[in-house]
Amino acid sequence: FLKNLEVADFPFCLFLRRREMGSDDKVESIFSLLDDSDAISNMEKDGTVQHVSDDSDSDSNKMKKGGYSTDAVSSSSSDSGCELIYDPNHLNASNFPRGVDVAQVRAFFGFDDDDNDVKVATVEETTREGEYLNTHAAIIFESEEDKQKIRALSRKPFGVGGPSILVRPQGTDWTIIHVSGFSNVLPSSEMKVVLENSFGPRGEILNIFLPLDAQTGSTLGFGYILLDIKGKDENTLCDPIKIDDFIIKVRKANLKKLFTAEMAGDDDSMIQDKKTALKKTLLPVAKLEKPLFGLTAMKFTWREKRADLILEARVQDGNDCWTVPLVSSYEALMTLKGKERKPLTSKFLKEAVDPSSIVSGRGIHKLKDVIEVMKSGFVEDMIIHHRPRGGDKSEHEAFEDKIISLLHKAPLMVAVEVLEPFDIFRGNGIYCPSEMETHERTFENPPFHCLLLTGHGIYQGLDHWELQESFGPEYGDDNGFIKMVRHMCLIKQVVELRV
Repeated sequence: FLKNLEVADFPFCLFLRRREMGSDDKVESIFSLLDDSDAISNMEKDGTVQHVSDDSDSDSNKMKKGGYSTDAVSSSSSDSGCELIYDPNHLNASNFPRGVDVAQVRAFFGFDDDDNDVKVATVEETTREGEYLNTHAAIIFESEEDKQKIRALSRKPFGVGGPSILVRPQGTDWTIIHVSGFSNVLPSSEMKVVLENSFGPRGEILNIFLPLDAQTGSTLGFGYILLDIKGKDENTLCDPIKIDDFIIKVRKANLKKLFTAEMAGDDDSMIQDKKTALKKTLLPVAKLEKPLFGLTAMKFTWREKRADLILEARVQDGNDCWTVPLVSSYEALMTLKGKERKPLTSKFLKEAVDPSSIVSGRGIHKLKDVIEVMKSGFVEDMIIHHRPRGGDKSEHEAFEDKIISLLHKAPLMVAVEVLEPFDIFRGNGIYCPSEMETHERTFENPPFHCLLLTGHGIYQGLDHWELQESFGPEYGDDNGFIKMVRHMCLIKQVVELRV
């Protein structure tokens, strides 16, 4: 059907819905720009192309963990290797005001109408009901100078007091997949040969990266494969595969920049400084004892100390989970301090932050983007405490002690990484990922999810955090509260509010 369409009929903004095994529906937006001069010219003549995204209010859409994304994670390594994964001549820009035309977009980036080396098209994103969401621009250019000019304008306002424009690169036929479940008995060199033979039919294998245990030198049971899948069936790319008696699970990976650059063969990424070395170090993971059934008790919880501070679990709207615990922690702190509080709502927070900080359909870009909003009459200061880098266990235990110290002063907003087991965790029992799953955080950029930390205790012999979810009181087996194992570096960030 698609092959019979004229090339200019293709919408260059596609919204695909997919179902992942054991997880909720997720919406992925894929912006694919037509690299065809005639098609671009036709689009420019026709004006804006409209396409509708599915933004329904179903329960599955509301129960999405991952309140803010990590697309723009900074790295001390060069970006040049990453650009091999992206088409260096394709960029997308978002957050333009409604009704913007191609001429205005070109003028914003400093390109004249007669500059034929740069091609621009625009698209409006709307909900199924026709509610306007955003305006995007797709840009094709030829020179390195043009690319730098466009990238330099990312997060710059469109006009005086206008929205900030977010610029991002676009993908090629190269992709990185995550494979797991193979034996760690074989040496890494032999395991690479096995994987190359097994996954060769799915695309041209450009590189294989198998993380190693620094102590034993053995593989960690998972790895990453860089493939060129041009001309291959992408629908079968992530199908599981059997190697000997092992079922190998496959999924697309969101690798950190420094590892992406290494896989793409960027020599600059191999230059190690202290910061980069820490980023590559596995986080310490406690060896958990066997559960002691019956040994369960709370050491501290605001639900018992001041039940009036902890309101009934609220329900997040889409991916705005970052607003729910922020509002709850603010209200609890103001009540504790006996201060009159300025009304704060999720709706206000989403409208008050810079538009470029809100990633369409995927939450907020970085928590620090909301600091200025909170300091504009709500709190004196908002401090974000970050989990230490590296594998020094004592530093991570000190971080947990710091969390407990802050928790005893007031309930806290925290951010955790949404690893695969947490994505399918539904609040029953205790969340406790495997050692392999926790090691994956060193190499990838999982989305984050924000919760309200209310206490800590022991569950069947395991130290745990008590957190309030943002999926309502019916979630899980404890009125919307969950238990998360401690000593596995699962809390990434802690937000401290000061008044």
